[in-house]
Amino acid sequence: MGKILYIDTSGKYSSIILFDPLGVIAQRNSTALNMHAQTLNIHIEEILHETQTTWQDLEAIAVMNGPGSYTGLRIGLSSAKGFCYAHDIPLLLFNRFQLMQSNSATDTENGYIIFARENEFFFQVQHTQGQEIGLPTIVNSEEITRIQKENSLHLYADDELVIPLFDNVKLLQADPLCIKKLVYAGFAENNFANLMHSEPFYLKNVHINKINKL
Repeated sequence: MGKILYIDTSGKYSSIILFDPLGVIAQRNSTALNMHAQTLNIHIEEILHETQTTWQDLEAIAVMNGPGSYTGLRIGLSSAKGFCYAHDIPLLLFNRFQLMQSNSATDTENGYIIFARENEFFFQVQHTQGQEIGLPTIVNSEEITRIQKENSLHLYADDELVIPLFDNVKLLQADPLCIKKLVYAGFAENNFANLMHSEPFYLKNVHINKINKL
């Protein structure tokens, strides 16, 4: 296996990582809030130039495909699909629940929380016995608390803003080596996405603010 380029524009800040089987070769994290369109291609170009990597050197392009920001998800996936089409590179898609699950305890029943907006959260329950996985959904904090008590769940979140809202929530940091493990596992299993039909993993409906007419 060779190099894989990883793109994450699902949150407020983008992250671009170039992996090889041994670890991280280069990384760029944006510091500007919601500036994915302005920084994504610049950071990719910098990483490829810095590491003397060509598009032909890439075994695949991996994208964190959601759930998250509508605009961010569209930018990340459309850019990756363009690169894959132009250079005949396979596309790998992952979601944030998969990353959280791969970075948490596997001998308990877990609930994974991702902040959506206001009092709405993306949520998934994993029942480790029998490997039964609950479908991702969007719920409010009261519903999560109820489900936690009824099922004695261990709760995990990937955002510090979620921690004060629930009891006994552990923060899962997006560790690059954990991302690498997930990415290369997907590559080894040939879990390549269809470029024509791939869409962002939105999970929630579009939210449109009311605009006062002039």
